Amino acid sequence: MKENFSSQSGSPHEALTITMMIKRQPGYSPKHGDWEYVQFDRQGKVLLAGKGTESAIQKVCASCHESIKERDYIFANFYSKSK
Repeated sequence: MKENFSSQSGSPHEALTITMMIKRQPGYSPKHGDWEYVQFDRQGKVLLAGKGTESAIQKVCASCHESIKERDYIFANFYSKSK
């Protein structure tokens, strides 16, 4: 999960959205590690949700995560299982 903020003078200012990835069952989205991408606004309204093959998800989320396929598409590894 990642919190997204506006910026004011180079510092986080106003909370805007929350984005998260949910690991789904094998076969959900094999080309994108079986992850579902979801983005909510501050009131909990879903703004984006879907697979990495969908154009909006590809543009906003999946295209960056593809660069770390070897880490199961996850930038942070705090909650990743050990190898």
